[in-house]
Amino acid sequence: MVYVYYKFTESSLTHREQHKAAFEMLGFLLKRTEGEDYCLNTGVMPKGKPYLTNSEAKFSVSHAKGCVVCALSSGKKADIPQNCGEYVLAAEIPVDARDVGCDVEPYGNNLTLRSKARITKKLFTEAEKQLIASSGEPENEFIRVWTAKESFVKCTGEGLGGIKKADITALSDEYGIYKYEIFHDGHGYSVSVCIQK
Repeated sequence: MVYVYYKFTESSLTHREQHKAAFEMLGFLLKRTEGEDYCLNTGVMPKGKPYLTNSEAKFSVSHAKGCVVCALSSGKKADIPQNCGEYVLAAEIPVDARDVGCDVEPYGNNLTLRSKARITKKLFTEAEKQLIASSGEPENEFIRVWTAKESFVKCTGEGLGGIKKADITALSDEYGIYKYEIFHDGHGYSVSVCIQK
């Protein structure tokens, strides 16, 4: 099972504070699958992907201004309520994943149209560009495509260096991308979770 939880945070938090909040959520969730005495220990792979050194569970965290997200894949049954106070369940994906990646981005972020056009031209495939162009809401579709691409490269461990060659419209059957939208105080967020089956 893959559990996807999120928490809304103060928009004034720094990048470091957001990162800390994401790992606090991960630690909370792992105590519900590994046991209350579990102590979070992580390592980092050569391309920057974090992993757990003392558990077979797989995880991914992401944060954006005002929101943190955690995806946790565990073969163990979790004792996690749907709403854990500040942590809210976005999804339970009934897949025994070999790995997982997640990303969250706000709609209406501060990127200019020129910046989005440059990113699209440089990092998106032709099929992804067509997906954005054919959307009834291309600004939001840009964010959805971006979060899907980033969740994929986080799942594979390639990191942002692999984002240009990642094509979310042509994934092998080994991968699946699940997309969600969450809202808080008039702000919307795109959340993508990539699963390696």
